[in-house]
Amino acid sequence: MRRAGQSALLSPYGAAAASLGAAPGLPAGLVELVRSAALDETGAFLAWQLANLPRGLAKPERDRLATIVGRLLVAQAQGGTRLAVSGEERALLAEVPDLVASAAQAGRAPLVLDGEHLYTERSHACELRVASRLAERLAPGPFAVASLAAAVADAAAVAEPAPSNEQKAAVAAALSRRLGVITGGPGTGKTTTALLLVRALVRLGLPPASIALAAPTGKAKSRLEEGFRARLAGVGGSADRELLATCPEAQTLHHLLGATAGPGGFARAAGVPLPYRAVIVDESSMVDLVLMDQLLAALPAGCQL
Repeated sequence: MRRAGQSALLSPYGAAAASLGAAPGLPAGLVELVRSAALDETGAFLAWQLANLPRGLAKPERDRLATIVGRLLVAQAQGGTRLAVSGEERALLAEVPDLVASAAQAGRAPLVLDGEHLYTERSHACELRVASRLAERLAPGPFAVASLAAAVADAAAVAEPAPSNEQKAAVAAALSRRLGVITGGPGTGKTTTALLLVRALVRLGLPPASIALAAPTGKAKSRLEEGFRARLAGVGGSADRELLATCPEAQTLHHLLGATAGPGGFARAAGVPLPYRAVIVDESSMVDLVLMDQLLAALPAGCQL
């Protein structure tokens, strides 16, 4: 029975950051990461578990290994996909092939060492898939240059306020391939430019129902929806009136992909593609690697992103 005032310890080392320092054998590097709030206790426990997988490793090396893994988990929690490791750290990681695989070797391990960077196996596989699928989408789009130019010009002619030449050029460039990225700081007209892109797609023959509007969060989704409809109400083309009446509402990416709590996590995937010819994602810098992987897997081959 625990005495009054005694700390409650959870397996293996404790329930609170204040208890971690008293835990027998816990690497000082992990304790420091938790105390600084860079790593939560779940991450510290995972790093400790992984560092205890290799056999025949002396305690000093095991402690260093646990701290390296902890730093990797911190990097991922902060939005990164990998951790830069020194030559000395790479030499240590190379000694534990049952825990760390090289990027070039066959087989699976929880961690992957690729050049000067350490990944979790999942992040490494996701990054390779995303890079491959994005590269495939750099192929030219389905529209002839003349048709594309005419559609952008027609959409711009009835827009209020009139798009700038830079915005029109951004739309033409984005639609010239199956993958387009439009960037700019606050107040530079990204939403107006994205709306011009959608209106140009309708003029190129895409039914409004074949165009999906999405964003990574509910707040961003609502802002996209409200911004589009407010701007559409102010333009006068017949194609725009049809678009306002029939364009589907914006969705979160999780809703678009059919996120579920069961096995697989998403209803939409490579075997069950999305029923759209174009998908526009607002605030795409907020999309994490796993969700981008799911989105790219769910896009039909001919769909523009």
